[in-house]
Amino acid sequence: MGMAPNEVDRISRSLGQLEGALKSFQENWQEQDRRAAEGRRLLYGKFEEIQTDVIDLTHKVANVMSDVAAMKPAVENWVASKNWALGAKAAALGIGTAAGAVVAAAAWMVEHLLLKSPGH
Repeated sequence: MGMAPNEVDRISRSLGQLEGALKSFQENWQEQDRRAAEGRRLLYGKFEEIQTDVIDLTHKVANVMSDVAAMKPAVENWVASKNWALGAKAAALGIGTAAGAVVAAAAWMVEHLLLKSPGH
């Protein structure tokens, strides 16, 4: 039993359609694979940029920490000097106030006790 010619044509057309579908599927698959590879390449590039930025930031932070550690004694000395100066100022103000009170008391005593005669 042989196949009829239009049966052969129908099978031939079906095989052609199947071949076209497979070729389209293969092209689509290749395009998706190319896009995925491009996406991975771009993502890897971004990761490298971030890694470089993090390394740079780490070095900057280390430098700042080193600078702060080097400045710490000077800042502590400045704070101590400032506190000493404020204490000296407060002490001088206190001494001045006390001296003023002594002078005012002496003036009052002179005026009320020595200058006023017993009859006034």
